[in-house]
Amino acid sequence: MLTFSEQNLVYLDEFSERRFVERLKQEHARAYPALLPRFPDKQKTLIAENLIAWGRSLGATWQSSLTFLAALAEIFGGGVFTSPLIKDRIEAGDRNRDQAILDLQETASAEDWSAIAADRFDLPFFAPPKVFEQRHDMRSAFASQLVAWEFAEDTSVNKAVDAAMSEAETLGWSDLIDAGFVLSAGARIYGAPLTHIDKSWRTDIVDSGVTPLEGLAMYRARIMLDHGRRV
Repeated sequence: MLTFSEQNLVYLDEFSERRFVERLKQEHARAYPALLPRFPDKQKTLIAENLIAWGRSLGATWQSSLTFLAALAEIFGGGVFTSPLIKDRIEAGDRNRDQAILDLQETASAEDWSAIAADRFDLPFFAPPKVFEQRHDMRSAFASQLVAWEFAEDTSVNKAVDAAMSEAETLGWSDLIDAGFVLSAGARIYGAPLTHIDKSWRTDIVDSGVTPLEGLAMYRARIMLDHGRRV
């Protein structure tokens, strides 16, 4: 009879976890070739681990349900993990959580998904649940460190986040969950806050009359084009 010691079982669990993280990274790289693959491997691993942690916070244990939630987050944003609408759908009835998550295709309505997408935010990709629960400036600093990886040893991140919070107020973006970390990461990457960047495209973002959500999306797209990273 084949037997395993407790130590071997722990090793197998850890090995299986690492393989799943790698598979999730590869699947997202294929599905979104302009986004995840342009991060260094360490950042890609952290993003995959964050998605797994968020899935587990909703009760997911199967790889299929974890992968499904990660795919939903890519489509509709990180609100998939935090929305009371989705939590209610998962907890309704007596199904196990994994099956309830897979059943979201039927149990969540088009209105549910539209409501989540309308206020899209992606901070959960860059901050796990335990960080997301912290103050907004602290979780923004954490996410900024991940996306502006070349400044990881730069001790000015908290100062950059404080400045970004003030800039968000000026721009009318203070209600956007992602604004703090995107603005602080952008300031570190470009060497200047958005409102002071000496680029012709700046006015397209801050002075063109677009909505705050549109302006933030445009700034993210600009960072992707110029610096090859998702924020």
